[in-house]
Amino acid sequence: MPEIPLNDICYSSNFLVEVIARIDFVNPISTLVDRIPKELVKDILKRFPILEPQKAVEQHVQLSKDEVSSKRTEYTEWKFFGKNREKELRITPSAILVVCKEYSSYEKFKDDFLSICKMISTSFDEAQASRIGLRYVNHIRIKTGDPVRWNGYISKELLGLFSFKIPGARFARLFHVMEFTFENFLLRYQFGMPNPDYPAQIKQKLFVLDFDAFRHDLLNLTQLEADLDSFHLEIQKLFESSITEKMRRVLNG
Repeated sequence: MPEIPLNDICYSSNFLVEVIARIDFVNPISTLVDRIPKELVKDILKRFPILEPQKAVEQHVQLSKDEVSSKRTEYTEWKFFGKNREKELRITPSAILVVCKEYSSYEKFKDDFLSICKMISTSFDEAQASRIGLRYVNHIRIKTGDPVRWNGYISKELLGLFSFKIPGARFARLFHVMEFTFENFLLRYQFGMPNPDYPAQIKQKLFVLDFDAFRHDLLNLTQLEADLDSFHLEIQKLFESSITEKMRRVLNG
C-alpha cells in the first residue's frame, strides 16, 4: 500500500460507532472487587461525571487430568460516563476500558485514556499492564445503490471476493479477517458486510472497517503513549488505504 501524508487529514464527519482503548492488568487489583478509593472517584468524575457501578460475575473453568471444575467470582464493574453519555469508562479488577461513541479527535481521546491510567497507577502501586489495545470500528452506510456494490467507495484491493458469484444465489454475509505483525504489536483488520438481516440476503448498504491494534508485554501505566501513537498511526494509514477519493468527499460533505 502506498505511503499517505497523514498530518493534515481532518474530515468533517466520520462513520465511527466506537473507539476503544483498553489495558489488562498482569494481576487483578483485589481492592476493586468491591470498593474504589474516594480520591480516585473524585478525580475521575472531573472527566466522566456520571458514576453507575454494576455487579458482575466471572466464571473460570479449570481442567485437570481427572475433572473439570469451575469457580464463580463476583465483583463490581465501576462504570463512569460523560455528561451526555458520549463516552464511557469501565474499571474492573482486571482491566480498564475507555469507549468513545462520539469521537472528535485522537488527541482528546488519548488524553482521557492516559489520564485515567495515570490515576490508577497513582492509586495502586501494584498496577501493571500485560496488554494494551486500541480499536476503531467504522460502520459505513450509504443510502443509495446496490447494497453489495462498493466500487468507488472502498479500495478495489478489498473487494476481490465480491466478484465471486454462484448462479441463483445472493450474498448473505461477506466478511474478512487479516492480521499484520509489526515490530512491537499486532493489528487485526476485519472488514466486509456483516449483514444485520442475516440469514436473509443482504439488503442494507453497510460496510464495516474494524481496526484492532494490540500489544502483549509488561507495561508501566505511565508509559503507554508511544504504543498508542504507533497503533493510531498504522490504523490511520490502513484506513486511508481502504477508502477512495469519492469516500473522502462523503466524509467532508
